[in-house]
Amino acid sequence: MESQEQPEPVSDLDNFFRINFDGVSREQLKQIAVWAKICSIAGMLGYVIQLYQWLFGHSRFGGGRGVLGVLLYLVIIGGGGVVNYFLFRFAVAVSRGVANTDALHVNSGFNSLRLYFRAAGMLVIGLFILVVLEIIGALL
Repeated sequence: MESQEQPEPVSDLDNFFRINFDGVSREQLKQIAVWAKICSIAGMLGYVIQLYQWLFGHSRFGGGRGVLGVLLYLVIIGGGGVVNYFLFRFAVAVSRGVANTDALHVNSGFNSLRLYFRAAGMLVIGLFILVVLEIIGALL
């Protein structure tokens, strides 16, 4: 019997994107990773400042009164922190993948970016629902 070559099992991360590394794409991915890291760190610092202001009574944005106000703060600060965490994971994985010419790390980074957009969408929907509930509560 002839032995046939068996295809190697392909994981989801190996098959997520087929990326070829040329000079231009490597430089573009490096710049994207740098700016994503800067944005995520700045966003996290902003949420830490908002948390400090909320906890110690120096907050200027709306809400804070009642259960819906507390939920609004938690969704904004907690959800924003989660979103920025996924952006930071994207930046770290892509920069590591570009530095080592490793497509698996780059694909893992793009998977984190996909999760970033998914979490951001859920955050917007959650904030929209809470704002509508707060408006209805204020009208009643």
